[in-house]
Amino acid sequence: MTAGGPPEPLLLRAPLLLDGRGAAAVPDAALWLEGGTVAWVGPGADLPSGAERLRVLELPGCTLLPGLVDAHVHLVASAGPELARDIPPTEAARTLAAVANCRRHLDGGTTLVRDLGAPGGEAIAIANAVEAGTVEGPTVVAAGPAVTMTGGHISYMGRVADGPEQMRAAVRANLAMGARCIKVVATGGVLTRGLDPRVAAYTQQELDALVDEAHRFGLKVAAHAIGEGGVVAALRAGVDSVEHGMFLDKTGIGLFLDTGARYSATFAAPDCIMRGRTVPDWIKDRARPAAEAQRASFRAAVVAGVRVVAGTDAGRPVPEGSPGPVRRPYRSAAPLVRLKGLGYER
Repeated sequence: MTAGGPPEPLLLRAPLLLDGRGAAAVPDAALWLEGGTVAWVGPGADLPSGAERLRVLELPGCTLLPGLVDAHVHLVASAGPELARDIPPTEAARTLAAVANCRRHLDGGTTLVRDLGAPGGEAIAIANAVEAGTVEGPTVVAAGPAVTMTGGHISYMGRVADGPEQMRAAVRANLAMGARCIKVVATGGVLTRGLDPRVAAYTQQELDALVDEAHRFGLKVAAHAIGEGGVVAALRAGVDSVEHGMFLDKTGIGLFLDTGARYSATFAAPDCIMRGRTVPDWIKDRARPAAEAQRASFRAAVVAGVRVVAGTDAGRPVPEGSPGPVRRPYRSAAPLVRLKGLGYER
């Protein structure tokens, strides 16, 4: 997670601590860090012997909690108003941008990200560097270039493939680069002109081939899918997660339940696009129907028991005045919790 040698032993003190497993908050909490890992955690009154030698960092007004997970980011992108123009033109510049954004994620409390699309091997290289300790950042699970159709969404961050055999070849190419998961673009998108976001990009046979090949190599598959048809086709193919899913019908929700696939609603993405003053009108026009449909789809899915994960789609546009390209996962989760009638335990 961090470059250099292990940090010095440290004792964190805070009014509250949440362990992430659903237990009640621990008051007057203490957390002992030794060699960069948690050695002990609990009420401050129960600290074991030896704690008196530690440097203490008091955190008044704070709550300690485990590192956050962002299941959908793009490290090479830095939140400009139009994604295609925001991405640096060279591999070197994109890698430098990814290093900076990786650090921003870590500073925001995120300790694991899943990068779902880059023009080349930039995010994979960052993942390897973080693991080696030469770059500071969260653990990175990188997909490499997203697999997209000719004329499809984010071809500038993807690997174009058409037909079942090319789908299999695309998986193998990303595997050779060191990808730890696969991203497939199953519908049109908001940030790319052309194919409508509600229109399916691939045939069932194409998606079946890609998922079969990825799973054969032990790689999980994330599917960008906004419209109902693309969601259903992706789930029938056996993808492991659906990204965005603004338009869900009963068939799609049933397939989520049957397959156990996770739903990453990325609420922050349409919200930020619609509030961005410099985001082009054509992008807002494409995003508006999806933004208006998303809450109803999400509510229906969660009430039915679909398992959800938090993803921000960090790297896409953010409103002017926002703190930077990284939108913290807790901010993405906030609108989910605010939805009326949803149990927080989900």
